[in-house]
Amino acid sequence: MQLISIAMTTFNGEQYISEQIESILNQTHTNLQIIICDDGSTDSTPRILETYANKDPRITIIFNDTNIGLVKNFEKALSLCAGEYIALADQDDIWENDKITCLLSAIKSSLLIHSDATLIDAHGTIINNSYTRYSKKNLEKNIYSYIIENNVTGCTTLFSRELLTYALPFPENILVHDWWLALCAYKHGTITYLDQPLIRYRQHESNQIGASETSKIHSFEQREKAYKKTTLFSKTLLKVPFFSTEEKIFIAQLIQYYEDFFSKTCRFHSLFFHLRYFQYFNESKPFSYKLIGLCLSFFGANKQRILWKYLT
Repeated sequence: MQLISIAMTTFNGEQYISEQIESILNQTHTNLQIIICDDGSTDSTPRILETYANKDPRITIIFNDTNIGLVKNFEKALSLCAGEYIALADQDDIWENDKITCLLSAIKSSLLIHSDATLIDAHGTIINNSYTRYSKKNLEKNIYSYIIENNVTGCTTLFSRELLTYALPFPENILVHDWWLALCAYKHGTITYLDQPLIRYRQHESNQIGASETSKIHSFEQREKAYKKTTLFSKTLLKVPFFSTEEKIFIAQLIQYYEDFFSKTCRFHSLFFHLRYFQYFNESKPFSYKLIGLCLSFFGANKQRILWKYLT
């Protein structure tokens, strides 16, 4: 039985952590290395983790001296994994007992595999039986659509240890760890999707990253904040050596598009760029939402702010 490493990060997760750990310990695939990096929890999470570590030798706990954030904490956990395959775990979900077994049997020669999930609320009640269909994830992606938007949910993944040779160490300003892993997997191998819900993906008010409802229209301020973060991420991607010249030209144009978003004047070239790659922007959103985004890409930030409130 192959050794599978599980990289989990925790921070003030006392409410759900026990249920998640129990679901991992009850996997039908039992040869596990469970690395848990706690990011300075101030609740009872450290005590709960130590209790489990004392009972099961497969669990190793690392307590960070300072809070380093979600992405860096996952990077730390991944660097300690020794298994031939690695899975990511959040602190508040529930894994189906055969999650590892199913993913391992289906990954074949792919660098990464990800699955569907059942959405549950804070109390464990089912919200939706398919996260993929709920969020209308696009599963037929190319490198350009992966650069603009991710469709791989980290807590559903299993990937070959080989992927770490491309992904570690994480570059600065990585927006989300699973997005970076998906890009590396796509560029150096293949990604497989398993249409089977293998975790119960919990949605609650404290989610750092949760399921996005496709019908939800974000405010202009949320959109602006997201663009600022994505601009930094895109600038990081521009420095990554494994992208081709053509792909780097696309990334440079994308950065200009994001930076133009904050300009005060009309932006003809941004409109043309958005039009050319229209299908890659907000892939899971309704067509009307995409159309509004396309039209607004012509205007400067001040007019966008006014028009966005009027149109949405």
